[in-house]
Amino acid sequence: LYGTFHDLFASEIIIKRKFNTIHIGFLVKPRRIHIQKIYFLTGYAEELLSCLFKCVVKIEIQSVNHQNDIIFRRW
Repeated sequence: LYGTFHDLFASEIIIKRKFNTIHIGFLVKPRRIHIQKIYFLTGYAEELLSCLFKCVVKIEIQSVNHQNDIIFRRW
């Protein structure tokens, strides 16, 4: 994922597994990148990881305006 979404991460990657599905979520920084490119990269990464892990992979992306808008809660 770091190679596919180069320099777009605003948070850590969250990975959850339910039955035979892997959900991956993270926040991205808004850049001068077009939304079509984000959709393409998401589909590309989902297809690549699905073939690699041999199960369904869903990637959920949300954008954040500034790095200071993110609040992490540690347990």
